[in-house]
Amino acid sequence: MDTIKRDAERFKALGYPIRLCLLSLIARHGGSKNVGDLQRDLEIYGYVIEQATLSAHLRTLYWAGFIEEQRAGQEHYYCVRGDALAASQDALADLARLAEVAS
Repeated sequence: MDTIKRDAERFKALGYPIRLCLLSLIARHGGSKNVGDLQRDLEIYGYVIEQATLSAHLRTLYWAGFIEEQRAGQEHYYCVRGDALAASQDALADLARLAEVAS
């Protein structure tokens, strides 16, 4: 049951389009991105938000385990955790297998 709760929290964190966009932007960069870069990149996709709002979305993704935070002085850099994405993918694959068996 703990696994189900963890998966639910992860999927809940992905319930906002801006958070999926953030994950995509960070993953596409291949390394890490700072808050300022992410804020500028989001504007390209029509998300014009305050830095505090962006930080709240990043914090949610961090708590869900999708990203890691690294600090360099006053800058905060974020990178995607592939293991968390893989775990979520596995959870969906398990559900798909159960649905196949049930039908």
